[in-house]
Amino acid sequence: LFLAGFAGIFRTDIPPLSHEMGQLLTIGVLGSACFGMPTAMVAERERGVWRRYRLLPAAASSLVASTVAARFLLLLSSALLQVAFAHLAFGTPLPGHPGQLLLAFAFAAYAFLGLGLLIAGLADSVPAVQALAQCVFLPMIMIGGVGVPLAVLPRWAQWGAGFLPGRYSVEVLSPFFSGQGLHGQAFGLTALLVTGSGAVIAGSRLFRWNAGQRTGRIAWAWIAFALAAWVAVGLA
Repeated sequence: LFLAGFAGIFRTDIPPLSHEMGQLLTIGVLGSACFGMPTAMVAERERGVWRRYRLLPAAASSLVASTVAARFLLLLSSALLQVAFAHLAFGTPLPGHPGQLLLAFAFAAYAFLGLGLLIAGLADSVPAVQALAQCVFLPMIMIGGVGVPLAVLPRWAQWGAGFLPGRYSVEVLSPFFSGQGLHGQAFGLTALLVTGSGAVIAGSRLFRWNAGQRTGRIAWAWIAFALAAWVAVGLA
């Protein structure tokens, strides 16, 4: 739907959608990471699935990592379908440097999947996931350079977008559809790595096995820790 909508709005681009594919891929990653993964994890926790997982002779980190890895494969497959459909339906050029694009996509997915892990740790129920995810999804879509191109936003929004990882995801993914690669994208990759690591660490510390388990006041400290990574990147 986003692809069709963007094609209708930016149909005069030459070549078509070459400047918007970074936004479209970021929207796909952001939506799945903020809504898909934490919704599934919290729903499984409410059904007692994770409590039974805890009885397995495996480290908690490996169980969580396998869940994140499975979600990354889903994200990758959806991105490949989106690129293929854009090329076949609208004539969007195929990306150059596919190996570098995969690396950039992995950085973007890491940043947002870490955010999804944090949302899953904070949310007490599936409706709470939706509420928390909207608090992240909508600002990035509207003023974060993801849904609305950064160039048409007012100056204050462009400044604020520097604190949001969505901007850097778009920046590192967009050049590939114009025949460029990762040259000059070191800061964007670092920003995604830093914000993703802050969210992964905080989400891991807030991970809960049982539906009745509460995070307590310590949750605020870990939220501040994750947001500190965003602030550091924005100030830099």
